[in-house]
Amino acid sequence: MTGPGHSRRLHRVLHGIAGVMLFLLALLPGWLLEEPASWISLRQPLIATGIIVVLFGQLTYRPRLARVSAGLCVAVAMLVPALALGEFVFRALHVDFRRAELTQRDLPPFYRRPLVPSGDCFLRRSGPLVWEGRVINTMLDWLRLETDAYADEPRVTVRYDDDGFRNPPALADWEIAVAGDSFTELGYLPEERLFTSLLAGRLGRRVKNLGVSHTGPLTQLHYLQTYGIAPSTRTVVIAFFEGNDLDDLCRESEAWRRFEETGTRLRAVEPQSSLLRALGDAVVFGGEELKPKTPAKSDAMLVLPGRRIPVSLTNLPLKQSDLSPEVEEGLARFLGGYRDLAAQHHLEAWLVYFPCKLRVWHGLLEFPAGAAGTLTNWTPTDLPDHLRGLCVAHEVRFLDVTPALVRTTREEGSLLFNPIVDTHFTAAGCEVVAAAMAEALAGAGTITQRTP
Repeated sequence: MTGPGHSRRLHRVLHGIAGVMLFLLALLPGWLLEEPASWISLRQPLIATGIIVVLFGQLTYRPRLARVSAGLCVAVAMLVPALALGEFVFRALHVDFRRAELTQRDLPPFYRRPLVPSGDCFLRRSGPLVWEGRVINTMLDWLRLETDAYADEPRVTVRYDDDGFRNPPALADWEIAVAGDSFTELGYLPEERLFTSLLAGRLGRRVKNLGVSHTGPLTQLHYLQTYGIAPSTRTVVIAFFEGNDLDDLCRESEAWRRFEETGTRLRAVEPQSSLLRALGDAVVFGGEELKPKTPAKSDAMLVLPGRRIPVSLTNLPLKQSDLSPEVEEGLARFLGGYRDLAAQHHLEAWLVYFPCKLRVWHGLLEFPAGAAGTLTNWTPTDLPDHLRGLCVAHEVRFLDVTPALVRTTREEGSLLFNPIVDTHFTAAGCEVVAAAMAEALAGAGTITQRTP
């Protein structure tokens, strides 16, 4: 064969190899990476490019152009093994392309994940800490969302004690300790508007707030045991949010099981060490911080006397039959540990049930055409009754604040939850929760309610 014949054959082989490499680059990251959103978006363009490269090699041959395309094909053929090597190296070094911990520092403390190890397998916030600003609006800016729902949000100064909880630094003794997640921390409200502060005022007792976002029942039980018991403590409370605490319980149970088997601690922020994901995200999502704001999405209109309010409905309350055997086992283990902690320290233990917006606003919502049937067809479930039964079986007192929230919403037309994007109580909602808790705790007989 003549030289040009060899060149044509090499031309076809190089383009074939480059096409195969592009196919692999399109398919393998989607199979190997977790939640590979960026590479799923790139899959079709890469496959199409690979087909074009193969066809170009088979159907055309122009010597001058062939030299250029051959160089590009060699570069593509070398790129894929180089990416594979880089993927291995960066994963081994645990490089964090997402810079997650640094990103956390840009957010108000309320939205940060706890990072400080506590006990064998748990995490808490760092402290002491002071932050000042408009908490919800700062998060909306970070998410590139816009809504006028929080146009009047005031600037607040939020303080965290040495252990990372929302308490005054001088609090050295207390009668009541309340642990919970973001619904207890409420890091966008001033300290005097927290339901724990209002509860203290109603009962004339000192209340320690052990609320931390991104935690579940097992972490909260640990907080009570480690940070919640003082010489005067007689009552402990865990605030259970039906929207995500069951998921958190599963996550924490798995983390505890892994710790017992391997000694590996729970990580608050997993590093994003995948080079492929970092490159895919840069191509598809690059410049996120420069993208224009978009209107915050609403799911329905809340109809109150004299006003209609756009609202989002993030969480869908479950029913007992939705709970897996693993969840039921986790609940029994948690409540058993809670009962044992109370017995060991001669405490009265309470589980206070916090509902989702959808449960409180049921019957007051107007849904747009085409709304998801899971929302429009939802009816109040038996999950509170199921939790009540489990608490009775484990000698833990139970309070469901749903009736008080529903009654106040309907009778007074009060907005007791933040309407859109955020899922938590307003200051008015905290008033209702504090009143219900004060009545229940005082009625139990171990706490005397202060006479106004």
